[in-house]
Amino acid sequence: SSQYCQWQYNNDDSDGDSDYQQYDWGCGNTIICEAYADGQCIYTDASKTLTDCWGQTDTQSFKQYTKCCDASSDSNCNYEDASISGCTRSTELENLFYDFVTCQQDASNKYECDDAVDEISCNDLLDLYRSYSKCTCTLYGDIYSRVSSSSQSALQDEIDAQLATYSQWNDALGCDI
Repeated sequence: SSQYCQWQYNNDDSDGDSDYQQYDWGCGNTIICEAYADGQCIYTDASKTLTDCWGQTDTQSFKQYTKCCDASSDSNCNYEDASISGCTRSTELENLFYDFVTCQQDASNKYECDDAVDEISCNDLLDLYRSYSKCTCTLYGDIYSRVSSSSQSALQDEIDAQLATYSQWNDALGCDI
């Protein structure tokens, strides 16, 4: 399994103020590196308009640059200067996340937009969580198919942890999810 080093440069313009910038550096078994950016600099330029039940819209914009390198084969890669020139846009990764956000919004709106529903039952909550799980599995399924078996094991742990969050409210709500 590869040991990846990765830098990410984020420029979040969701509030209309493009001054927010964040730079992260780290090494480890970075799944996005293996699946989409092995040895290359990629960026996603996402802008998604979300519409709530009452027709109000909220546009969120986010640009992220990611450069990954395999530290196990290139001992100097973690000393490279961080530069966004030459990065290529990953529409494939953008589309994957657009689909995930849209899926999650559609699942949420099913219950949030129904004026006839005053209270969500355990069965409604189970249905909502099934919808969320489908979104999560679709997202991770594409990534899973692109990575090595050792990374698939780490990804499965992430999926399990994500899905386990759906039962965290069982005691408070009296549900068995």
